[in-house]
Amino acid sequence: MSPLKIFEYMAHGKPIVSSDLPVIREVLRDRVNSVLVSPDNRSDWVKAIQRLRENKVFRDQIGLQAKTDFLAKHSRIARATNILKEIEKRMPSSGSL
Repeated sequence: MSPLKIFEYMAHGKPIVSSDLPVIREVLRDRVNSVLVSPDNRSDWVKAIQRLRENKVFRDQIGLQAKTDFLAKHSRIARATNILKEIEKRMPSSGSL
């Protein structure tokens, strides 16, 4: 899965089932904004998909949290805001010039 796909799914508030890998855990949190499963365990994938299919409340909850997290941390606006904050922190204050 392309890392960009994760952000697309998050932006649309879609429930995500993904492999539980360290790089994925930088963005997704199991049972908070996604369902993370062992990459090689077919049974876990089936159970995760069935749970989402059968539990609308859980499905909607993790989809909404994924969208909320995307907007707060990973959208272009959020990233630009963080970059500007870092630049401001590293620039000398106007009084020291």
